[in-house]
Amino acid sequence: MARFAGDVLALLDTLALERVHRVGASMGGMIVQEFALAHPERLASLTICCSNVGGSRTISPSREVIENLFAGATEESSPEAARETLKILAHPDSIAKCPENLDFYLATRDRHPHSGQEMARRAHGIASLDTYDGLSPCSYPR
Repeated sequence: MARFAGDVLALLDTLALERVHRVGASMGGMIVQEFALAHPERLASLTICCSNVGGSRTISPSREVIENLFAGATEESSPEAARETLKILAHPDSIAKCPENLDFYLATRDRHPHSGQEMARRAHGIASLDTYDGLSPCSYPR
């Protein structure tokens, strides 16, 4: 997560953006937490969606959810497995109302596949996250 947070910093520096509003969802929420801890002076605000702070306060998904998520995200996964994964990641109405989003997801996944090794590294990064104590709302500049 710290490495990804460093990538965010490099992007902000390249774009010459001093203070920004950061929003992160899922693993992106974990990355923005790491960014907030390392660079609080660069934040105007922080919003975290569908994520957690790790450590002892982690609310873990069921084993079935994890298995389904990883089954649909690796380069070895079939389009059917990817569709099943989306059932746990997106509201069913989203898929029914905007099927082109599913097609876009599958095309992107096929162009940029994630190996099982990469997914394992991500899982390790997620498991090592523990930002709760450092994210006090009073510790950030306003």
